[in-house]
Amino acid sequence: MKGILIVEEKISVLEEDDKKAAEIKAVVDFIDSKLGKKIKEADKDKLLAEIEKFIPESFCEDAYDQLDYTLSRVSRLLSLDEMNEDDTSIGVQAMVYGNTGDKSFSGSFFTRDVI
Repeated sequence: MKGILIVEEKISVLEEDDKKAAEIKAVVDFIDSKLGKKIKEADKDKLLAEIEKFIPESFCEDAYDQLDYTLSRVSRLLSLDEMNEDDTSIGVQAMVYGNTGDKSFSGSFFTRDVI
């Protein structure tokens, strides 16, 4: 969720919608403040209500909708960004989440030597 919110924040900045950018930044800051901590039920509800203002309802319900929305918003961001030199790529990879075994994890991996 945080990643798509950051994309939305950057789009808002490029579209000069400072109010929306500040609202999204507040949500991202709230997420950052709660990382690694147990979140109270009331805070979860508040956070979800805030997030739902900026992403479609189906984002959390359907992986294909999530991918479609993410690709369209990243495309929008790149079309607005004058510093973009058309050298951006997006890799999509299925991942296993949860604690189903000692080979199960989530995370990110970046390399400058893409195969």
